[in-house]
This record gives sequence, structure tokens and C-alpha cells, in this order.
Amino acid sequence: MAANGSGLPIRLSQGEPLSIALALETGSFQGRRADWYVVAETPVGPYHFDLAFASAPGDWQPGLQPTLVAPLVPLGRLKVDESVPPLGSYTLTFAVSLEGSVYLDSVPVDVIP
Repeated sequence: MAANGSGLPIRLSQGEPLSIALALETGSFQGRRADWYVVAETPVGPYHFDLAFASAPGDWQPGLQPTLVAPLVPLGRLKVDESVPPLGSYTLTFAVSLEGSVYLDSVPVDVIP
């Protein structure tokens, strides 16, 4: 997972855009059905990126739900969202739940005045 091109913690000024990109190497798990999660832990609780939400190509919704339930496929760098987050501290996480195991990658983001 990358936030503004970095897998390291980042700091944004208020009003600055945040771009979220994912990458995945599936190895021997390619084609196996999995729950895919794109989650933001926010000051007001977790939000998940919902591909089925009415506004294309997706939107953030409260709670913790899979973003997608589908077979695993390798991803190069896939941009999933670009938005301007409100002030606060966030942890962005991309996770795949497969056969009782969870594989995840997180990036902390601080938005300051």
C-alpha cells in the first residue's frame, strides 16, 4: 500500500490531496477466493472503501466490510482513491483475508493545519 507514492508514514497539510495505491503479489495463492479490504482507521472509527457505493468509482463508508470478495489476482500499482481528507491521524490498511489468514500492509497518515 502506498499513500502519495510512499509506504512510509506521511504528513499532509490541510487541503492537500491524498492518493492511495495498492500492489499485490499473489504467488501460489493466485486465483483463490479472498476478502479484499481497503480500510482507514480514523478518529471517528473505521471506514472501508466500498466499490459498490453509488458514486463511481467508489467511496468511503463507515464500518469494516470487505471492499471486494473475489479471486486473487496480481496487482501492479493500482490507484484506488484520490481525495482530500479532513484533519486528523489515520492508518490506511490494505488487507487480504484468505483461508483463515490475514495478510496486510498499513501506512500512517497525519493531516495537520
